[in-house]
Amino acid sequence: MGAPSAAEVGAQIHRAAAVVSADVNATNPLDTHWDIGGNSRQSFDLEKYLRSAGGTRPEAFDWSDPGPPLDDEALFCVGYMMDIESHTIIYLREMLSTAVAEDASITAFLSC
Repeated sequence: MGAPSAAEVGAQIHRAAAVVSADVNATNPLDTHWDIGGNSRQSFDLEKYLRSAGGTRPEAFDWSDPGPPLDDEALFCVGYMMDIESHTIIYLREMLSTAVAEDASITAFLSC
């Protein structure tokens, strides 16, 4: 049996994420409101997000079975995502060096 393709790895991650986010509708921080003209508007409920947000739950994964090794395409994808994640703090630092940092609600959101 060969290494799984990037699509197969993506499907495995998607299945694990579905387990973690099975109750996403109950905790969705986007609320839809209707104005007088019948137009929908979405607002972001920061408090609801902070109550429901959390990291990946380790129990969603079967740690006893590492599965087959990843192919080169999947390894490239994982390396790319690690690189993107490592730059998140750089983007935050750059954003907070602008006038955006003066808005307390944005600063609170970015710091969680």
